Amino acid sequence: MRATLEDEENLTAERIEGVLNLFTDHVSNGQWESDGWPETWTEYAVSKLALNSYSRLLAKRLKDCNISVNCFCPGFTQTE
Repeated sequence: MRATLEDEENLTAERIEGVLNLFTDHVSNGQWESDGWPETWTEYAVSKLALNSYSRLLAKRLKDCNISVNCFCPGFTQTE
């Protein structure tokens, strides 16, 4: 999963969506733990990885338009 989303050369919206759909299917079937998905903060880790991937993809698409795309990763924060 991580290798697919970090492969900037071949990254597409369809590949990102495919990983997210696979994750959703595995969670629905109760098999996410045995299929190698992150064990800690699972939903956060998968969604953050997807967000970072979408940000890289958008930055690549807009690089010739004088538009910068940034994705800030502040780390874990206390929330209520």
